[in-house]
Amino acid sequence: MRAFEPVTGAAKSEATRRAYASDFRSFETWCRDHEANPLPASPVTLATYITALADTGKKVSTIRRPCVAITYLRAPGCEPDPMTDQVKDVLAGIRRTLGVKPERKAPVTVETIKRMMRLIPGSLIGTRDRALLLVGFAGALRRSELVALQVADLERRNEGLA
Repeated sequence: MRAFEPVTGAAKSEATRRAYASDFRSFETWCRDHEANPLPASPVTLATYITALADTGKKVSTIRRPCVAITYLRAPGCEPDPMTDQVKDVLAGIRRTLGVKPERKAPVTVETIKRMMRLIPGSLIGTRDRALLLVGFAGALRRSELVALQVADLERRNEGLA
């Protein structure tokens, strides 16, 4: 991470900080190629950069993240926030032009879960997979919530684990 990372860096996960650093490196490279200053990032430079990203066919979420990264990584209190109304308007235009509705997945039903359980082999790995699917279904957990579960999150009760 860069020396100018905010003191609040602990508020972001290591993965988020890595992603921001990667986004910023890409921005720095683009700035070097276009003879622009990455820091302080001017609103015009940022607006031009995200427009260039849109022109390469990047998705809206991929375009938005560098804006967050650049704002996050700027020297706190020393540089103006580049996310001005001008940049927000450019982002809104990109969203309107490129934006697509998220593809919603059909929810898993009890019948679907029963069919899935029948297809999983009776091996040790199959038992693990069944347990994960059933815990995820019973708790209506997202994938990220399911993989984040730790043994310490479980509580033994007379009825079983909770």
